[in-house]
Amino acid sequence: MSQRTEIDFSELFASGYWSPSLYGAENVPEDRSEPVSSFLDHGDPRTKGFEPGSESYVDASEFSFIRTRAFMQEFNLLYARGDSIVSLNPTAFKHLGLTAGDVLLVKDSNIGEVAVVPDGDWGKAAFSNGVVRLNIVKDRSYLFGFMKYGSFRRQVNAMTPRGSTIRHAGDRWLAARVPLPQKNVDRAVELISAIVDVTLKAENELIQRSRLIKSTVDNEIREHQLPGAFVPSEPSLSQLLESGRFDAAFHSRECQRDLHLVRNYAHGHESVEDAGFTVIPGPSLEIKIIKQRIDSEVRREGYYQMYIPKNISEYGTMISVPFMGTPANLPLLQRGDVLIGEAGFRKGRSVVFVDSPVRASTNAHGLIARHKHNSIVDAIVFRCVFDWYREQGLIDRLAVGGSGGHFSPSYFPLLLLPKFPPVVRQAIVTAYENCPAIWPPVTKLAEYISGSDEFMKHLGIHQLGVLLRHNRLLLEGAFEDIALGLDLDFESIQRRAFSFGLSTDKVVDQS
Repeated sequence: MSQRTEIDFSELFASGYWSPSLYGAENVPEDRSEPVSSFLDHGDPRTKGFEPGSESYVDASEFSFIRTRAFMQEFNLLYARGDSIVSLNPTAFKHLGLTAGDVLLVKDSNIGEVAVVPDGDWGKAAFSNGVVRLNIVKDRSYLFGFMKYGSFRRQVNAMTPRGSTIRHAGDRWLAARVPLPQKNVDRAVELISAIVDVTLKAENELIQRSRLIKSTVDNEIREHQLPGAFVPSEPSLSQLLESGRFDAAFHSRECQRDLHLVRNYAHGHESVEDAGFTVIPGPSLEIKIIKQRIDSEVRREGYYQMYIPKNISEYGTMISVPFMGTPANLPLLQRGDVLIGEAGFRKGRSVVFVDSPVRASTNAHGLIARHKHNSIVDAIVFRCVFDWYREQGLIDRLAVGGSGGHFSPSYFPLLLLPKFPPVVRQAIVTAYENCPAIWPPVTKLAEYISGSDEFMKHLGIHQLGVLLRHNRLLLEGAFEDIALGLDLDFESIQRRAFSFGLSTDKVVDQS
């Protein structure tokens, strides 16, 4: 694709817009592309949402309301966390006929973001007036794949006027061009659609596996408590002076309660240090310290793989891994390390290095929890317990400072690790890291899709995260080739998609 460098006066006057940014969209040739509108119902291309007003939000209701913050660039499915989906007063509800599999698009605020409605009953859910449902009549998966992994967002952003606090794309997105292959159109659409469908299934499995780990940890701790109820108390002057903390959240009832749950766990507990872990801060990448750096989105010889906390998903996977070149000697991450976000609104997110990372490092916003024996099992259990603390809100309460706060290594002695029985430890480990076999050998799309269903049911979070990154790069590359007018290398794409392999080493708890 190319950028526009000129515009006719007739188009300028016809549009009525004089901002140069509106005409800087990528130039997708019309002879090998179609507008988004051609994939939709011509009479009813989209269903609009509505705005009930925040006064209609309630604490609990059988009706729910999807807000624009439920759409995240790193996720294909709706992000149902926090207040992204809220309960709605029944009197304010409007039936929009929402069902699993529907494709939703944000046209206001974070415009151009798309998401698929995940499995489940969504008949009593509605969505914001900043969102539209696409009434797709052909090539649903191909269209979604392009909107998520192609140039759709860049096109829509270029079409949308700037300068307002909240941007509104209106219906301009209907005119965005969807590039099509010059040859073997049906075959290309079928192949890319299959990869998109497998990607959606993998993300759904990832969410289910994350929920399984959280419920396993939570149920085990709550169902095995020693006798005696939790009795909250106000901190004494000596406790205040000893802790050195005077913020209310640190001494709150909720903070005391969550710490008490682990102290009162029937099978016992131990400190992070006694469990064999040392917490190490990541290196500073400031130019005054490392002197030189070159960032890259693609692998280059001699560059570091940069595992940055902002790229850790809440499910314990890496969304992306950029690269950085520098003559400085950075500390390297090791197999069995747990990388934890130290600062900001994503602090506490964590990932375990199940495989041996090659020339990999992090930055000063990352904390590295390293076991003295590099035990994968202990690392996974530690990460999942720490994530449970984060889920309870404890990490936020213990952190200090503004802009989301900081959770420094000095606060880890406050956290206790429950001594789970071996059967519980193994259940947690299997849900996070498990790959019973390589991808089933296939030669046809039908086998690829059907085989993936059963295969992905057995994958752990780590493997599903690797698969999602693999497919993301595959789809981005395919849509880039199509947009540039290049012939798709079907054999290469099929080989890379079908023969995707994962380690078959099974991690077993030896304790």
